[in-house]
Amino acid sequence: MSAAEPRQHRSAILFEEQSGLSAELPIREGSTGPGVIDVQQLYRETGYFTFDPGYKATASCESALTFIDGEKGILLYRGYPIEEVAAEAEFLEVCHLFLHGELPNAEEKAAFERIITQHTMVHEKLRQFYEGFRRDAQGNLLPPEIAVAQGDVDLSVIEPAAGPSCLADAEQVARPYLEDEVAADWNHYLMGTIPFADAAARPADDDLAPILACLEELSDNGAFYFRVIGHTDARGTPSLNQRLSLERAQAVRDIVAAKVPVQPWRLMAQGRGPDFPIADNDTPEGQAMNRRVEIFAIETRL
Repeated sequence: MSAAEPRQHRSAILFEEQSGLSAELPIREGSTGPGVIDVQQLYRETGYFTFDPGYKATASCESALTFIDGEKGILLYRGYPIEEVAAEAEFLEVCHLFLHGELPNAEEKAAFERIITQHTMVHEKLRQFYEGFRRDAQGNLLPPEIAVAQGDVDLSVIEPAAGPSCLADAEQVARPYLEDEVAADWNHYLMGTIPFADAAARPADDDLAPILACLEELSDNGAFYFRVIGHTDARGTPSLNQRLSLERAQAVRDIVAAKVPVQPWRLMAQGRGPDFPIADNDTPEGQAMNRRVEIFAIETRL
C-alpha cells in the first residue's frame, strides 16, 4: 500500500451470523493501487483473526517510497517505474528522488551535487571509530545502536569494581581521553595497563595473561564492551607517535580477539599518541611508564 492523505471516511461492516457480532472496519485509500480494510481492531471487537496464507490479500505495511504489485510485475519508486529509474537516472538523482519525492531538473541536480560534494569529508572521530575494527571483521557484525551522549567526564559514572569477580581490583579511573566516550549510562573500569619496550609495537605475552583471563570471564556478558587505547612517550614526531600508539592498541586487540571469544564490535582499538602521559617524559623511567596500552571494560546500564 502506498501512503496517501486520508480521503473521505469509508468503512466496511463485518457481521458474524451465528453470534450476531459485528465490527465496523475503516477503509484506507492509498495513492496507488486498491484500498485496504484496516483490521487492527478486528480481534479486539470480535475475537477473530484473519487468515491469509502468504499475505496474498494483505498489505503488510505503509510505504511512502515504493509500490509493488507482484502479479503484474510492477515496482514503483516514488511513482517512477523501477526499470526507468535504473536505466536513466544517475545515483545522485535517485538519492534526490528518495529525499524529495521527485527526480531533479538540471538546476536542482546541480545544487544537490554541490551540497553533496561539500559534505564528502568523513569526520575524524568516525574514521577513528572504524580503525577500531579488525581488518578481517565481517560486514554483518554491526555495532548495536546505542546512543552515547557527548560532553564532559562525569566522575560519578566512573566507578570502582562491581559485578564479575575479575573486576574486584579494577582501578577507579578518570581519563581525559574518555571525555567523548563517557556517558551517564556507562560504568568504566581499567582492567590493566600493558607496558611496551622502546619503539616496540607488540606486547610481551606474560603482560597480557591476567587481563585475558578477565576478558574471557566478561566475554559472555553482553553488557560489557572493551576499549583498547595505545600511548607513546614524547620522543619522535607526532605523526609517528600517533601511528605507533594505534599499532600498539591494534596488536593487543588482535591478540585478545584470537584468544578470547568476544564479538569484534565489542572490542575496539584507539591510538592517542603522546598526548596523555601518566609520568614525566623527561626521564627514562617516565618514558617507560608512558609507553603503554590500557584496556577498559565498559559496562552499559541501558
